Amino acid sequence: MFLYRQLRIVFLLLFACFFSANVSATQLALNEDNQWQTYETSHFIIHFTAPLRDWAIIAGKELESAHALLLKQQNRQLTPKVQVLVIENNNQANGFAISPSYRPLMTLFVTPPQSNSLSNAPSWQQLLTVHEYVHLVHLGQPSRNKWLDKLRRAWDLFDVSQSGMPRWVAEGYATLMESKLTGRGRLFDDNMDAFLSQLTVEGAFPQYRELNARDHRYMAGSFAYIVGARFMYWLEQEYGADKLDHVWTRSVAVKKRNFDQAFKGVYNASAQQLYRKFVVAYTQKTLARHQELDKTPAKLWLDLNQAAHSPAISPSGEFIALLNRVKKTWQLSVFHTKDNQQAQEKFAKQQEQLLKRDPLDIADVAPEVFKRQQKASLPSVSYWGISNPVWLDNQTLLFTALSRVKKAHNTTDIYSWNINTDEVKQHTLGFNIRRFDVINSANEDEKEPHSITLFAEQATQGYSQIIAFNIDLHANSVTDLASTRVSVITDKQLGRVYDFPQLSPDNTKLAYLKFELNNKWQLYWFDRVTNQHAAIPLPHSSQFLSYPQWSLDGQAIYFTASQQSLTKLFRVNVQSQQVEQLTSGDLDLHWPTQLNDNTLLAFARKSTGQDIVALDLPTLAVTSVLGKAEQGVELANVDRQHVMPKAMASATAIEGNIQDYGLGVREGSVMLAATVNWASYHLSEIGYRNVDLLQRLDWQINATQSSKQQGLQGVSGNLKWRTMPVDINAHGYYWQMHPDNQGSELVRANSNTSAIAGQITETGVVVSASQQIINGQHDYGWQAKYFWQQFEQDTTNRDTQAARVSGNYAWHYRANTWRIRQRSELAVYQGNTDSVDWQGYDANLSLFGQWRRVKTHLSYQQQYRSPDDDLTLLSLGGAASNLIAPHQQLNRILAPELPFMSLQGNKYQNLKLTVALGEISAFSQRHKLTHVIDSFGLAGNKQFNFGLPSLVGLNINYGLARVLPQIGQDENQLWLSFFHRW
Repeated sequence: MFLYRQLRIVFLLLFACFFSANVSATQLALNEDNQWQTYETSHFIIHFTAPLRDWAIIAGKELESAHALLLKQQNRQLTPKVQVLVIENNNQANGFAISPSYRPLMTLFVTPPQSNSLSNAPSWQQLLTVHEYVHLVHLGQPSRNKWLDKLRRAWDLFDVSQSGMPRWVAEGYATLMESKLTGRGRLFDDNMDAFLSQLTVEGAFPQYRELNARDHRYMAGSFAYIVGARFMYWLEQEYGADKLDHVWTRSVAVKKRNFDQAFKGVYNASAQQLYRKFVVAYTQKTLARHQELDKTPAKLWLDLNQAAHSPAISPSGEFIALLNRVKKTWQLSVFHTKDNQQAQEKFAKQQEQLLKRDPLDIADVAPEVFKRQQKASLPSVSYWGISNPVWLDNQTLLFTALSRVKKAHNTTDIYSWNINTDEVKQHTLGFNIRRFDVINSANEDEKEPHSITLFAEQATQGYSQIIAFNIDLHANSVTDLASTRVSVITDKQLGRVYDFPQLSPDNTKLAYLKFELNNKWQLYWFDRVTNQHAAIPLPHSSQFLSYPQWSLDGQAIYFTASQQSLTKLFRVNVQSQQVEQLTSGDLDLHWPTQLNDNTLLAFARKSTGQDIVALDLPTLAVTSVLGKAEQGVELANVDRQHVMPKAMASATAIEGNIQDYGLGVREGSVMLAATVNWASYHLSEIGYRNVDLLQRLDWQINATQSSKQQGLQGVSGNLKWRTMPVDINAHGYYWQMHPDNQGSELVRANSNTSAIAGQITETGVVVSASQQIINGQHDYGWQAKYFWQQFEQDTTNRDTQAARVSGNYAWHYRANTWRIRQRSELAVYQGNTDSVDWQGYDANLSLFGQWRRVKTHLSYQQQYRSPDDDLTLLSLGGAASNLIAPHQQLNRILAPELPFMSLQGNKYQNLKLTVALGEISAFSQRHKLTHVIDSFGLAGNKQFNFGLPSLVGLNINYGLARVLPQIGQDENQLWLSFFHRW
């Protein structure tokens, strides 16, 4: 019965962590600068660093407006104040919310999105804050069941697990409300409508079961947002907005209901049944409109059939570079532009041989286009966030990728790649560059240029602007932003965003896109001779605008724009200002790129991914359309009484208090942990943790009990204080163990009877100070620890005091398809046990390597103790838990596949090889401590370190192993544990 209850705890922990998975998936880059500040308003507590102060203040005003609007519209609000974290995170435009009823939290990334990702919004801040706050209000309503509500109040992980809805419901409703409350948003986004129309025409509109998917098909992760919102909007139009609101009221009733039960009780039909009706209505409307469109004479040019973007034609026209996703990994690929004659000849020969063997057979139909030969590829294994390829010459590509400046601070910087030699070199550091273009400053007779000038959009600290700067390609070191002279092309202002800086062929003009608050993207050019900026006309009533590219003769700019929910290709003559429509919108075309005088290439977005099609310019039916520069915006047809105020560029008055972060807002929660371990003990643990959002001061108390009465039980406590830059950690514990009452027989086969007989009691205190420093490719740090232990067994009492001083060093190196990382640590000990002095050391060396998606880890560990008499100090075996903390052990070497005290001695060695493809690793290792124990199997580890108190430091460890001891019987062992790592 105890084990049954324990397994229920394990599954509940898994269930709760599933609903918090977005925290784990998002690798937050928290700046460890100690100048954090807190801005507290009536309903929100906003944390930010000094450079993000203005962004955070405006976000506070937007959030208060969203709170007032939702309270007025729905009579719903959150009782506790919401903690909001404002950060700059790896140049990503994103955010997320964790929606328990009593500890609501949201994180906002300040980097604004680019023109092709979010085209219809009053501002990034307003759309983001509304979307995330709707999540909290929608999913975080307290239960009207008083006992359930009390449990949610006490335990945060249970609280967040009860707020779960199907992904399409959570994201779809937040997207619906972001659009209704702003009159903009993704519900009314032409770009999204055009994509869904394409799916409809192909008969590939998402099925109901696909709405919660993330990556099983092209753009599957977007279905929850764009399809979920449109389905809910249709429900409101067909059945009334009140009915949908009733579903949320029923979901937190005294009677417990899941979403399906709450929905069916309102609509008298399941969501799946009504979704099918929605698909029929959407399909009929889409097909009727599509039949009226002229057919675009596009021919398939490159059959990619996968996610792809950013095409770039080499100066000679011989190659095309692009980013494409191959087996869930992005890579930079270069293809020949000429037809693949070898593939054509091979196909013809195959068909000839086929008919020769069987004259009555029917030969295969030739593909519409043969796959073009691939010249080179650069996987993103070593270049995270690889994007924006730009040709420097016919053999060198520039691109952007993330680089590490310091701990928790990455920026996007410029790299070069020679497609012939495969050499990659980093050129800048700290620039935060997104899209860019380049002028080759070399003389025409210079084969290898030294200096180049870049025009780039720089996104930093929530601001966007276009800058120009020079870099030396042959410099021995990277160009640092702080030491570089930068020319400002456009000014910066919060809410103003730039994109797609594109130089004309003669380098005299720079085209770019600009977004202003409460407006839409507009096309401009900058004359480098006169230093004047001018707006360029766009099609009348257009909404989406992106992908501007110069024509080869520099007389026109091609771009994609939308009209009436259809994306079309256009061309504007920069001299006459005449706007011409090139396609009707029957195909969802993007990224127009001129290959030669007669051919225009474009990405065609389909249900299976992106392909490249070719348009014949001389025969293309071109239509002149009405053009207008700097057009205004019309809001969608929504209730104007429930619309957010206009987005703000600055906050003149501060409504609230700003103060230093200090120790932050304290949040506490009951915590449960559990361990299922065949080798040692099954454990249940309960405790309480109190922590602030940045984990400046973190403490926890814990009680542990095993399933066996004479097993392992005890209490422990932890305290961590981050004093910047040094971390102070304290751990205290008391436990009792019966080592002869474990699940494995190894402890009895390898240990002497007296060592494991009866009850063992240990009391201890561990205090440590540590610091870790990251500098580019090098990591190094130090740690000092003090141990006090009191050990009791029958009539034996042993007091130990010891000091440990350690240093560690790590470096990493990355190549195109592989990367390696080395880490070494050396620790020395000075101790005394019952007046016996002893010394020792720990030496650890590990080497990590990755080739494409395969990861390999080889490690060697040695521990040695040298007491002055026959005292035995080291002990091998046992699983980590809150009570037996893995980084707080003096002489105990933990191994989850072995029981506690499997072997004892004074010299330990371990050699371990791990190979991973995904989350689970295959391992083989050898333990040696007086005897040898080999083991191999599968293991995995998942860590959380942000958000709710119960998530901070949460470690999920699992594995299955075959144990082969030198003495004793072979065994199979399994383990699954939840504990908090300190």
